[in-house]
Amino acid sequence: MGDRIRMTGTTILSPGNQLLIEVSSLAFAPTNKTDETRFSGTSAVVTVEKGPADSQNTWNYIFDTTGFVPGDYQVLITGIQVPAFQKSAYFTLLP
Repeated sequence: MGDRIRMTGTTILSPGNQLLIEVSSLAFAPTNKTDETRFSGTSAVVTVEKGPADSQNTWNYIFDTTGFVPGDYQVLITGIQVPAFQKSAYFTLLP
């Protein structure tokens, strides 16, 4: 933990469109109120930038994993202006 992770991708969305990037722990679940728990995750809005060719526009997001707990995480990417645009991915953060 404490590493910086850079996520990048290409999209057919036009430059200037915004994407909501949400990173959340898959271990997140309901617990007893008396249980001590930690939730790890982050979110941000990023803007699509013009890519090297049509239909290859790009986006990127860098986040710091300081305070994250080891485990599996889901990345959910949703278009703000085009809410039907939604992609997801997964990764494992090792100790």
